Amino acid sequence: MKQLIFQTKLNTLRLFVRNKRFLIISLLIPIFFYLLFTKVMNVGLAGADLVAWKADYLVSMMTYGILMDSVMMISSTLVSDRENGFDQLITLSPLPKSRYYASVIFSFFGLFELSIISLLVVGYYINSVKYSILEVLSFLIALPLTALPLIMIGILLSLAGSSNTVSGLANLLVFPLAIVSGLWWPIDSLPNWIQSIGKWMPTYFMSNVMKTLYHHHKLDLQSSLGLILWFSLLSLCLGIILHFKRQKGYQLV
Repeated sequence: MKQLIFQTKLNTLRLFVRNKRFLIISLLIPIFFYLLFTKVMNVGLAGADLVAWKADYLVSMMTYGILMDSVMMISSTLVSDRENGFDQLITLSPLPKSRYYASVIFSFFGLFELSIISLLVVGYYINSVKYSILEVLSFLIALPLTALPLIMIGILLSLAGSSNTVSGLANLLVFPLAIVSGLWWPIDSLPNWIQSIGKWMPTYFMSNVMKTLYHHHKLDLQSSLGLILWFSLLSLCLGIILHFKRQKGYQLV
């Protein structure tokens, strides 16, 4: 455990503290969209409807920030480590390689927490969104856990090839996924055929879980089961891909 904690600290320094632009972009993009849609494009809402919109959109932008970090940044980090030979150093070390991947994931959990806290601060001080200590804790604890399917997607993308290929695939996935699952606009405002797709996406389940926790202080069981199903299927896919890579003698990323 001590070795895992130490390696997580090293990865955090390597990925974020020494790459401040990486960190700033990750934190500022969700804040920018949150302020844009709640201050400029609030579609004429007022009163209780506007208050509810600001709270719901805060959850949507938390989910969007974690979507970007999980799919785009985790995949690019793993590919970069492979292309720069960093993973080879891990392979040659006496530590199991699984610990390296666990430390990367835990490092990104820290980034998720920073993103959530920054949005909570903006929502509270700029949009007067109210939440109790218990609600803040529910965001900080539950939301990163709901991101496990997205993390699996990021890991799967890292197996797709070169950094250019992975980056292109990540961009092709993130923005459509954010749109169809109702993170940028309410899903009810989308065409019915898009709604039928979006309501099966992991990001839709994530935002549903957190909105239910925030508004009703209870767990959305249907969305929670959806997340478990996504995580199970993606884990199965990852296991199958790694199995075939081992059989062909490829270096695992």
